[in-house]
Amino acid sequence: MIPEPTGKGIQIAEDVYLTNECSGQLDRILSRPFRFAIGGNECVSLLRGSAAAYWKDLPNEPDPTKAVRFLTTWLQILRAFFMALWVVRDNAVNCELGFLEHDVPSQGLTHASNFIAALFSTARGGTDRITFSIADVRRAREYFSSFFLPVMYGRDVGSGIAFEPPMKPPPAVISAKGVHRLPRLLYFLGAARCATDLGVKVSLYMTCLEILFSTEANELTHRLSERVAFFLRRDPGERFAVYKRLRRAYGIRSKVVHGSVMSEGIQKELPEVATDIDELLRQLILTIISDEAARGVFDMDDADLEDYFARLVVGLA
Repeated sequence: MIPEPTGKGIQIAEDVYLTNECSGQLDRILSRPFRFAIGGNECVSLLRGSAAAYWKDLPNEPDPTKAVRFLTTWLQILRAFFMALWVVRDNAVNCELGFLEHDVPSQGLTHASNFIAALFSTARGGTDRITFSIADVRRAREYFSSFFLPVMYGRDVGSGIAFEPPMKPPPAVISAKGVHRLPRLLYFLGAARCATDLGVKVSLYMTCLEILFSTEANELTHRLSERVAFFLRRDPGERFAVYKRLRRAYGIRSKVVHGSVMSEGIQKELPEVATDIDELLRQLILTIISDEAARGVFDMDDADLEDYFARLVVGLA
């Protein structure tokens, strides 16, 4: 929810706006045929909703098949913007449906709709309503432009029509050799944010950290916890606190991936642990976005990365 009035909307990409004044802004865009195509309930939900993203003056696509692909691309990139909102604050912001009106020769106005099935949840697995200021949304827009859109889809917001296909296709196997660490990180982070089972969510969070910090499988729990602690913190006491938090999360991850059952005590800890690791990941990604040197660490191959972390732990990096 954005409590401040946005008017026309907050621009998140070229000619794409996010507004909380849905009835005022969308009422003038939705033609009568468009409203019939959307359906009464969906139209009311759209006009009375807390926020909507719209693109008013998009180029017409006369081919119906390409139009649906265009709409799907739009939804995918909007999803990347929601990932950027997560860097600002944990949330469960989602777009359930997208609609498109286009003109097909010899057929006239035609309409399409589509959706992305997996929905984000908060670190605790819920869908709590979260408040964002206009400044928050603009900050997310910067993260979206500089990091999420290039890393997830290989696109630059400033390079022409931001949402126009063709998009860089995702790898058929995200863990294939040659796929950079950062796209792999965001793939598993997206999966974690969609998981409602907190044990699975924590496990996927830990996979995110393994992607960035692991170079071999030996003593993984200790090595990963130590590396993350040294990378994110400078104070010894804070490093030790992060180390302990990660080891606790790794214990949960091990039970989940190996099919073990959890005691009631561990189940009660899950919301706190999930929130804890979610916040550490947010700090990590914000560091990567804002610090070019930190981002460069994850461009290293495994041998150089191993050497970097060894030097970091002994105080030489």
